[in-house]
Amino acid sequence: MKANKLLFILIVFVACFLSSANRQFPGDCNAGNICEQECNDVGDNFYECQCFDNYELIENGIDCKGNSSGNVSSTSILPINETVFSKPIETTSKSPSNDSLILDIVQTNLPVSTPINRVEPTTESISDDEYDFGVLDPYQFSSKPSNSLSKRSHKFSSSDFLTKKMRDSKRKYNRRKNRKGRKKKSKKKKGKKGKKKSSRRRKTLKEKPIADQDSKLIPTEDISKIYKKCIEIECSLHGECIEDEMVNGVKCACKFGYWGRRCEEKIDISYPRFFGSGYLTFSKLYLRNSYKDFTFEIEFKPETNNGLLLYSAEFPDGKYDFFSVALIGGYVEYRFDCGSGTVKIRSNEEVRINEWNTLVVSKYYRTGSLYLNGGNATFGESARLAQIVFKQDLYLGGFKNLSAVGSRTGMKFGFIGCVRKLKLNHRVFQVRSPPQFGDVLNGVDIGSCTSHLCKSINCEQGGKCKVISSDRAICLCPYGRVGDRCEIKKTSTVPEFTGYSYLQFFGLGKDIYRETDIEVVFKPSKRNGLILYNGYSSSGGDFISLALLKGYLEFRFDLGTGPAVIRSRSPVEMDQWHRVKLHRRLKLGSMELDNDLRTIGYSKGDYSMLTLQLDLFIGGHRDFYEVSPLAGVDVSFVGCIQKVVINGKPLKLTEKLLYGINIHECEHICNERPCRNGGICVPNMNNYQCSCLLGFGNAHCEDIRTRRDIGGKEDAISFRGNSWLSLNDDRVHSLLTDSVSEIEFSFKTNFSDGLIFWVGQNLSFQPDFLAIGVRGGHVEFSFNLGHGDAIITDKTFKVSDEKWHKVRAIRQDKRGLLEVDGGKTIEKTVPNEYVRLNVDGSGMEDITEKTKGKYTIGLNGCLKFLKISDDDTLDMLGKAKDGRNIKKCEKDDIHHYT
Repeated sequence: MKANKLLFILIVFVACFLSSANRQFPGDCNAGNICEQECNDVGDNFYECQCFDNYELIENGIDCKGNSSGNVSSTSILPINETVFSKPIETTSKSPSNDSLILDIVQTNLPVSTPINRVEPTTESISDDEYDFGVLDPYQFSSKPSNSLSKRSHKFSSSDFLTKKMRDSKRKYNRRKNRKGRKKKSKKKKGKKGKKKSSRRRKTLKEKPIADQDSKLIPTEDISKIYKKCIEIECSLHGECIEDEMVNGVKCACKFGYWGRRCEEKIDISYPRFFGSGYLTFSKLYLRNSYKDFTFEIEFKPETNNGLLLYSAEFPDGKYDFFSVALIGGYVEYRFDCGSGTVKIRSNEEVRINEWNTLVVSKYYRTGSLYLNGGNATFGESARLAQIVFKQDLYLGGFKNLSAVGSRTGMKFGFIGCVRKLKLNHRVFQVRSPPQFGDVLNGVDIGSCTSHLCKSINCEQGGKCKVISSDRAICLCPYGRVGDRCEIKKTSTVPEFTGYSYLQFFGLGKDIYRETDIEVVFKPSKRNGLILYNGYSSSGGDFISLALLKGYLEFRFDLGTGPAVIRSRSPVEMDQWHRVKLHRRLKLGSMELDNDLRTIGYSKGDYSMLTLQLDLFIGGHRDFYEVSPLAGVDVSFVGCIQKVVINGKPLKLTEKLLYGINIHECEHICNERPCRNGGICVPNMNNYQCSCLLGFGNAHCEDIRTRRDIGGKEDAISFRGNSWLSLNDDRVHSLLTDSVSEIEFSFKTNFSDGLIFWVGQNLSFQPDFLAIGVRGGHVEFSFNLGHGDAIITDKTFKVSDEKWHKVRAIRQDKRGLLEVDGGKTIEKTVPNEYVRLNVDGSGMEDITEKTKGKYTIGLNGCLKFLKISDDDTLDMLGKAKDGRNIKKCEKDDIHHYT
């Protein structure tokens, strides 16, 4: 009689949750069906359950019972290898009420990393009393199948809802029936058939492979095996053997950044995936100013309707002050206790399973609020106290002892799904492995949500697949290759940056230790992005940066005690060329944009020197974890960069780079190759200028110029600022490097600055040079024999007057003399042990680079009667090895260059 009473209670209980037989379920049989015996696809991505011979489908449409002969129990058959844990319930003659029902986690032989496609029909809402205890099945009440499904067939019957005492009583009742049935031969045959059914089910589990979109998440070796003791499994150095209640055995708990059955595989993680057994921790220091008010924003994609998302407290067990965010029955519940009682705030709507959700929870003094997916807010208020004491670290996705805090948080197991953003107030946490590059303090059993993205992308020609968001990956193509798979060969005159691009050069090092001058010509297409960055180390320290932030241009530098932030007066116009000039001397900095008024800023603290050790990046960065957070930018530049000059030295953006990624060709007239006969197109914002080879001239180098066209030995030669002649002659070189050398020539110009004569070394570490030029309208003679510059300036005559002037410069060992138009000789001696000039006679493609910033432009004017020492007038064209933009001087050439 007692067994019959228990059976009656069982049937009434099951009927509360289940609908009629022959019901159809979404999905297909091969994607984790829930049928007890057999599954049949009915089309339109639905299936229904069927039973073996002599069995029939019961009302729930899932389980099977024996035929009317009564040889098989009329109640649901428990699945093979399934163990259901429940809290004991006192059974009475009445059906159990919702208040007395306490559900606990279902344990199966499936690995925890394999989410189960479970669809449970529900018709009743969940009362507060039910989910207060945090013991709901993570797959219960799920309304949608998971996208990351196991191919393994498995069954969850209505017995998931039975209590332990009811299940034990049911098994005793079945055993008594079986003992009676064994006396009859027919019942023995059917008993054998039942064994056959069990064997068939185990065979199905072995034959169907586990498949997941992320192979790194699921080990391939003997995945169905469950280890019962730690001695049976050997964890690597990155794992620790622990008890695993999810599988009723033990497993290796992997440290953050490692995966595998034995934690032997190192994986990169930017978007963490949780499996209900793991968690990430962040230092409690991030919460030190959040005792009165805070705002958390989290973007997550759940695979089940239950699990702990966030947790921190005063004590490890959640006693007294705490706060938590959990999914309970498909809803978000936010709880906190300031010491005067727990506040529970529940979302109005359910979370979207297998879709990205945005959740914002806040607390301001005693009032808490919750916003889910932009919906209406729900509120709650603490009874008396307003402050939360945080002494524990912040946990994401779970907790190290879930059972200890389950009664406080409403949830006794961890979150299952992905998280792509966690923000506390104004700080976005950087989740990344290895942890030293991010904000993660510790982590256990964390997979990657994105490692499957690169499996469908085949990058060619040295390209590498890069995950750029939680659901997208692209090929990072080396410089010279473009296209979705790097399949197209392409070089650029003016580089264009896509937002996932950068150019990498040797760092600035000591070149800008005390003083920095930077000029950049750029055309932005988006309002945010890093244009230039050089830092001291990947963990912080000194840096210098130029970036767009919300449309404003910001120049920042940090000397070790906080950054100077110099911001443009107004936003820059998109898709237009701009020129910015940056200057820094010690702690003082300035920025001049498009010839507008300069803005000035100061670095904080006592330090005044800028120390940089890393490489220089233009247009973005290879890894923004290496960029100082004080730079205020974490995205790359989108647009074109035409020119970068640092301390007078222009960067060869498309030539002398160490590395380049995803560099495209910017739309510019130079791409049409307007210069002919080998001429080089030099972009100048929207315009250009052709640099013509010696023997060619005019605007596009289309004219062929013979020796007669250019001029003879006694003729004046015209220079236009970007012109030069290379006199690579052995005798000339010998005369200039002797202990005594003399240079004499005549010139005219109307420009106040310009280089006339230069001889120096190609090597950047060799300081020797000799130069004659115009600076500030006066003739300047300078040289260096290895230990310091000697500079002699004649300020008697102003030479930028469009008239002919004669210059005579002499170097006698360490002494220099300068005479202009036969006037007074000016003399200067440098303290130096060297008396000879060590130089070569190479060309002058880039004046700024060649002179190391001493001059930025050449002569605009005419030159004649050049003599070296006692030799006759030099035949400049006859001795020229190479040259650019050279022609015969005409009467109106001076006016042409104004």
